[in-house]
Amino acid sequence: MPREWGGLRPEQVAQWINFEQGNAGWSYRSGEKSMFSRQAEGVAHLWNGLSRDRVALLADEVGTGKTFQALGVVALLWRMNPKAKVLVMAPNRDICQHWENELAAFVKHHYREADGRVKQGDKAIPAAAAFYGLHELTEAIEKRLEQERPTQLYITSIRSLSGLLKGDGKAGRERPPSVRPGTTTDASRQRWAQTDSTWWSWTRHTTSATRRAARSG
Repeated sequence: MPREWGGLRPEQVAQWINFEQGNAGWSYRSGEKSMFSRQAEGVAHLWNGLSRDRVALLADEVGTGKTFQALGVVALLWRMNPKAKVLVMAPNRDICQHWENELAAFVKHHYREADGRVKQGDKAIPAAAAFYGLHELTEAIEKRLEQERPTQLYITSIRSLSGLLKGDGKAGRERPPSVRPGTTTDASRQRWAQTDSTWWSWTRHTTSATRRAARSG
């Protein structure tokens, strides 16, 4: 992201994005503590951070509009570069579908102008699609230019890319082999360790605890 894209102010964000659905006259007011103003501030802060540092972190409680803030940044990116491609990595299939739905709602109800870049009528111009396997995602990216309407928002799940599953089912996460009867060998633990650092940390902890208990028993 070029550095000259920085310097965005919440007032400018509010010119393009209306965070208060149903109030066409909404505008950003400095010092106002409404969620709508905070969202405009969040978009500006994220944009400026990405421009300056090429990385930004948004963390807040459930229901504070984090998805819309992220989509605000994406929409402004498309406004400046209509061909930009974005990858969203969500926790699971349900959240992937949530992102697709939220993009449509965001553009329809919150993006102000039908500018021919982000919005046409009340629909999003950039195409979004969810993919639930690494091969499927890779193939879609490689063949995007063959599409009549190339995908620009790629959505996938962390589990789909982890190599643990062929696709992303809705079932709960599988437990590591170390806690399954008859599968506590070092080899099985190592296979999980190579594919998932979170489970590797958990397995290392439980294995160490087991050994300590055996020595003290």
